[in-house]
Amino acid sequence: MKVNKSELDQLVKSAIGQTTVYNGGTPKFADDSSIGDAKSLIGKVTPPPLKRFKITVERVEGTCVARHAEGETFYVEGDKTPEGICIPAFSGLLPYINAMICNADFWWEPVKGKIRLGCPDPDNHVTFSIEEV
Repeated sequence: MKVNKSELDQLVKSAIGQTTVYNGGTPKFADDSSIGDAKSLIGKVTPPPLKRFKITVERVEGTCVARHAEGETFYVEGDKTPEGICIPAFSGLLPYINAMICNADFWWEPVKGKIRLGCPDPDNHVTFSIEEV
């Protein structure tokens, strides 16, 4: 695919609202002054409060390759990852932890503030629960 540089430059200029995208071949980094008429949120958005979550291994079917055992618990403290949980399981849980930080409501769950999820390993199913503590 051939890219037309002048069309691409024009597209970038219209997207960020400035007339000069490059200065002598050096990229110009976006800051409040280069955003144009768009309203910048840099330094103006309050991040969600840090919360504490408990991750519990509720059930293990098969042989967990990471050796997680029923009843094992892990804690997410603020913005720190829990020690000891395997990467595949945590990568599957993380989007839900992020949603819970923003007060997501999982309407299908019988207990508000708690969600149950499975490990991504299709052969050895491990069920985890996440709840705010």
